[in-house]
Amino acid sequence: MSMASASMSSAVGKKIGGQNCFLGLEWAVEGVRAVVVDEHLDIVVTEEVRFENELPEYGTRGGVLVSHNTYALNVPVEMYIKALDLLLTKLTQLSLPQRIRSISGSAPSLLLPTTSFPPSVTLPAPSQPLHNALNSLLSFPHTPLPHPLTSPAHIPALLASLLPSLPSQTSALTTLPSLLVSLFCGSYTLPSASELAATGGKLWDKEKCEWDEQGLRELLRLGLGGSDDLGDAPARVKEMMPRCSLPGLREAEEVGRIAPYFVTRYGFSPDTTVHAFQPPHIAFYLSQAPSSTTGVMALGTPDVLLVPLTSIPPPQPVARSAMPSSINRVWEREDASVVPHPAGLGEGYIGVVVSSYGEEARQQAMGKYTKTWTAFDRLVAVVPPGGSIGLDNKLFCFWGPQGQFRFRFGKTAEFEDSRVIPRCLLESQMLHLRVRLSRLLAPISQSPKPLFPSSVPFDVYDPIPLPRRMIINGTTANYPAMAQLISDIFHSIIFVSSPTTAPGQPAFPFPDDMPKPELSRSALGSAYLARYAWRRLMRLEETARYATYGDEVRALLKRKAESILFREREREWERARDKEREGLVAKGVLKKPGSSFYSHPGSRLSTTMLATVDTVEEVDETEEDDLSTEPSPPMTSYQQPPSAFGRSSSLLMTPKTSPELAEPITRTRTLTGGSNTSIGSYASLASTPSAISHTSSPASLASLTTPGLMPPFGESPSASGSPAAMPEVVGLQTDEADVLLGLRKLADSDIDAFMGYAAIVPEFLRLERMLAMGTVI
Repeated sequence: MSMASASMSSAVGKKIGGQNCFLGLEWAVEGVRAVVVDEHLDIVVTEEVRFENELPEYGTRGGVLVSHNTYALNVPVEMYIKALDLLLTKLTQLSLPQRIRSISGSAPSLLLPTTSFPPSVTLPAPSQPLHNALNSLLSFPHTPLPHPLTSPAHIPALLASLLPSLPSQTSALTTLPSLLVSLFCGSYTLPSASELAATGGKLWDKEKCEWDEQGLRELLRLGLGGSDDLGDAPARVKEMMPRCSLPGLREAEEVGRIAPYFVTRYGFSPDTTVHAFQPPHIAFYLSQAPSSTTGVMALGTPDVLLVPLTSIPPPQPVARSAMPSSINRVWEREDASVVPHPAGLGEGYIGVVVSSYGEEARQQAMGKYTKTWTAFDRLVAVVPPGGSIGLDNKLFCFWGPQGQFRFRFGKTAEFEDSRVIPRCLLESQMLHLRVRLSRLLAPISQSPKPLFPSSVPFDVYDPIPLPRRMIINGTTANYPAMAQLISDIFHSIIFVSSPTTAPGQPAFPFPDDMPKPELSRSALGSAYLARYAWRRLMRLEETARYATYGDEVRALLKRKAESILFREREREWERARDKEREGLVAKGVLKKPGSSFYSHPGSRLSTTMLATVDTVEEVDETEEDDLSTEPSPPMTSYQQPPSAFGRSSSLLMTPKTSPELAEPITRTRTLTGGSNTSIGSYASLASTPSAISHTSSPASLASLTTPGLMPPFGESPSASGSPAAMPEVVGLQTDEADVLLGLRKLADSDIDAFMGYAAIVPEFLRLERMLAMGTVI
């Protein structure tokens, strides 16, 4: 890099963010993403490397290699490391590595066979690419992927598919996050306890922090066709499995300092700290920073529900002697798990509940029965709970790898009215999560229970253990009917996160623009964790100010939102004053000599402006206009004076040219009781088109509104052919504190609806047990 380009990059770097920056990384199926934030959690820059576009030599499709003989999914490990090299090179061009103080990330816990234990990590010379370090480290260039691709508790399934094909020179197994941290530090680093607890499934003993030898024996027995002659194979496999760091350590503390290779090649500071990498769903949870009464639900493949816990709940005694053993049965690997909080043991734990094939089942039902998500949401809204109006004869729909099962007075091939399928399917998926969460949170009973009790092992009518609030995220998160169904089943207030766009991109998507992609939430959560760990190491005096990781992140986000609101309010006040003066000039009250009035739209009135009053009557008419009862031209939410927060107007901007020049559309004024209650001005931020979930096409943006209330996206009601305003997603009035955190209320809880769903939980469990036992044909 020449001196001129270096100085230019340095100048660009000084314009964005503060002096101390923090890097969050994410290894997804389709690419590697990076998010850099500063001390105030402002997003400095985002970068991405997509495997298919920038690394086509590996021949992947969707980031994976598909074997046409066995239909197995594999991924080349070298591609992941080469993508990291390209990503850090992009950051180097912005002169960002020298300002990065700590690094964290997220990656799926793929099992990697190594040639020695502990694996010998030898970084190449700084002039050579980073992927050369894998030549003597791994014994197999590819590693299998779990199905579903983002299934959290997937290590048992990966181990079952990997063991038969392990090379003879394999000495140990490690995970992809552990390998990445080891490359950053230049020496082997053990996986974190939260990573193995989140992905190890039933094979991981959370109390002893080690692998269960009996579970490994059963896994090997199934893999060898049911043979019981295993010898010492389970003990040898247990020695090969990755070990974790000591459970008493605080995982947010630094794993090590960055290796000299990265200092020389990319320009990192030698004092840059590296912290443990987490699974993607745990990093996504960190980006939301929920309170102690708030859960987080990620609607995808699979659906993942995460709730904060203060301690590890006692295990529920579940008899499984009648259950056929199969490692591929969804029922066996979808029990709830407890994960230590990545910020440290003092932060408590995270309860994780998984429902595989969630988005995949909804996509298939949408494509078969409704064709659009708008119609899918409309059917969820109009069909009564359970598919019928009465208290009995409820319909159930299960969708999984074993097939599709529908129940109405017993198993049936198809419902009489197929319009009930979207709601029945979504109800069964949410009841699946609710039952497992309640089973995890319910205290253990001292009385013995039969093998298959007629009652469930928890109080179905008690909503207290369930989270009072829930943040949902995903493709279907912005549909109000689906959000209300989730609220009814969990008795929770539903919020959605406002999408965070990359720096420099407009917050309002225009009709002629493709929607801007949302930032990676997992990479953002990793950046938050890196910043938190750095602050706790460098600024111990601030520890007393924030009790937990969530308290600190929420306080910083609120402070950042308030500063943005203040700056925007000042700009809107300036525009209002300019517009008012322009109106006075038009009336002849104010006159300015010269032919030009403004040099540009934001300029100030000239100091030579002369106020000439021709007659006293003009002054009187002007004062009467100011005191008239007719409504004045609408102001935006930022133009309201600070003392008028109790009575403000919400506003929707029409994206004609730009957010600054857009015309405001006045909405109904809302009277509130004070600054501590919900305010319309802040709620308008979350109800603007920027709060719509970003999808892959402009047509899909239109489908995110309430069904039947808007024309197609490309149609305009005006005869002039001008583009129509972007319709908003209907939401409820949101409290100021929630809007400052980027949340928007979408559904409120209803105790009557919750009780109605609680009444059908026993029947749901009975049918689910029949499916798990394989008695339904």
